Amino acid sequence: MVSSPKDSRENRDIMARIVVKAWTDPDYAKMLSEQPHRMLEEEGFEFEKDGDVKVQFHFDTKTHKNIVIPSPPDLLKLDRDDLMTIAAQVIAIQLELF
Repeated sequence: MVSSPKDSRENRDIMARIVVKAWTDPDYAKMLSEQPHRMLEEEGFEFEKDGDVKVQFHFDTKTHKNIVIPSPPDLLKLDRDDLMTIAAQVIAIQLELF
């Protein structure tokens, strides 16, 4: 599990930097997929002791679109409207990166 005290803007900046590096540097992309925990920590993410990380590359084409459905919030009792708000924010952040 990723655990970070950083604000969401800083996390977005880190994620944007990772995405650009992966797009432009094949060696970085290879290391990111082979040693994601180490590479992401080097970029500034913090992980819980037993946290697990998996990086997958999903490239869209004209005829194929990948959509990543994030995990729902854990241990929170949210109603449908709250979940819709959170989902909209996550989608907006993902779209901002691209």
